[in-house]
Amino acid sequence: MSKSFSKKNPYVAALIQLLGTLLILWFAPNDAVALGVLLVFWFVTFRPITRFEGALFAAASVVMAGAQILTPVPTIFYFTQETLGNIPLYETVMWGFYVLFVFRLVGTRFTWAAWWKYVLAVGSLLGAFVLCAGSQQSILPALLVAVALIVALFHTKSDWQYITVFVVLCVAIEVVGTARGLWVYPGVATSVHVGGLLPVWMFLYWAGAGLLLLRILPPLLHRVR
Repeated sequence: MSKSFSKKNPYVAALIQLLGTLLILWFAPNDAVALGVLLVFWFVTFRPITRFEGALFAAASVVMAGAQILTPVPTIFYFTQETLGNIPLYETVMWGFYVLFVFRLVGTRFTWAAWWKYVLAVGSLLGAFVLCAGSQQSILPALLVAVALIVALFHTKSDWQYITVFVVLCVAIEVVGTARGLWVYPGVATSVHVGGLLPVWMFLYWAGAGLLLLRILPPLLHRVR
């Protein structure tokens, strides 16, 4: 892929990136191989990658990998291969890919909003998991409230575009991951679910977490060129 192709043809590049990522996750024999192949594939298909984009990828990866390691929720979700704490090696960079993928498609770089909006938004999402992640039944209403609050605070056209792309990405990744047995939602049948595989709360989680990452990280990294 030429160095300018991914930016001149963002939708075609996005389709290639998504399909390639899904195939790698499906066929990789273990998490270490998946990590290595994914990084090479993304480097080739995303280039040229600016310093800002590289920093955005790294920051999102660190934040979300750290969050998953520090706040395990095995009663509602767990990976079947746990190499680094409670996550597989490839999961350390997956959210970097998600954020960069969505940012490339939408492209809006937000500036800072009022500080209290971030406190409420992040607090509501964290609170949902810390206080209500004991079962599939309790996490759904908690995330409904959290994401409703996030949308009430951040609801520009670009916010909705980010949410939409994250949900579409969620469907693709989650269907492949659960079908391949890379992760499990125990007790999913007891919750509101899609096809007996995906709990509805997962779509809310992706929408809320994804939007907050793209609301918070770009302003923090604005000096990176």
